[in-house]
Parts: sequence; structure tokens; C-alpha cells
Amino acid sequence: MNIGAYLHSRWAADAVLNGLLPVAKLVTGEYTVADPSVPYATMFKTMGRPDAYDNDGACLDRQTIQITIHHGRDHYDEGAAIVEAVKNCFGRAAFDVSGSGKVINMQRTGDWESQDGDGNWVFAVQFDCRVYVPSGSGV
Repeated sequence: MNIGAYLHSRWAADAVLNGLLPVAKLVTGEYTVADPSVPYATMFKTMGRPDAYDNDGACLDRQTIQITIHHGRDHYDEGAAIVEAVKNCFGRAAFDVSGSGKVINMQRTGDWESQDGDGNWVFAVQFDCRVYVPSGSGV
């Protein structure tokens, strides 16, 4: 299972988070529907880079994942509640990924909020993931 698939499954399994925003409203990458209805969330990797290499060919990779929540202009409190649930669900998570790779730690590095041109709320949470990548595989 890759990181994106795992994050979708963890979101679906978290009763609080999935209750506030069903996983069906979480998309990987840019939201591509012409007229997306709020609320919805997007998730994508903003950066990835090698952090350390072992002599056997394995490495430790650092990947930055951003989850962005879009909510209506009159629904700040609901959007903020989703942000808190995202932090609780994914903060300091560890899990296995494709092959024998694993995310050793998923640490929140920042979050922010703003309003778009229509006044809708945009919340973002960024996580730094330390990923063990065994020799001969990619995660």
C-alpha cells in the first residue's frame, strides 16, 4: 500500500474524522470537478528528498504531505474541527507501505488558514514523513 492509499484508509477508519468529512470528499492531487461543492479536502506530496543512505542500498526518505480542507465561508468552526481531527488522526502516525517500506513517523510541521476569493475557508495541514525505503524498492 502506498502512502496515499494508506492515508485514505486511515481517514475512512477514523470515526471522528470520517464523520466530520467523509473520505469520499478526500481526493489525491488537485480537485478536478468543475464545480466542487464544499466541504472537500485534497491531499498531495509537496516534496520528497533522500535523508540518509545505508551501505546495503536502503535509504531514509523525507516526504512532505499536505492536506487542504475547503469549507464554506459561513462554516469556519466546522472547518477548524476537521483540521483538529486531521491532526489527531495523522500526527505521529507510523505504518507500513509498499514492499517492506514503512513510514517511521508522520509529524505535523505546520498548519494555516485563509479565505479564497469567494470568502470560503481554506485550511492546510502539512506533515513531514520519515520513510524507510529498503534496498531495491521505491515508496
